Amino acid sequence: MFEYRSDELCCEHVPLARIATAVGTPTVSLFGPTDPERNGPFDPRDIAVSRYDSCGCHYDRTCHQDPWCLAGVTVAEVCAAVKRRLANG
Repeated sequence: MFEYRSDELCCEHVPLARIATAVGTPTVSLFGPTDPERNGPFDPRDIAVSRYDSCGCHYDRTCHQDPWCLAGVTVAEVCAAVKRRLANG
């Protein structure tokens, strides 16, 4: 049996975030064309870094914007979200 432990997951892939949440792992999820209100996070302590409001390609498989909506997500923004999530237990 495979077992992996993590203190936190930061990802842009909704199924991975759902699995992490299901086993109690704190998550920070990145959302571009997908609405975080619809697709998680499910634990109210988890954090969504989202560009949904500024994305013109809602639910498309390919981005049609230039620049890409997630290109504006900075490392500093994600690191701050991770720190906030870890501080919330």
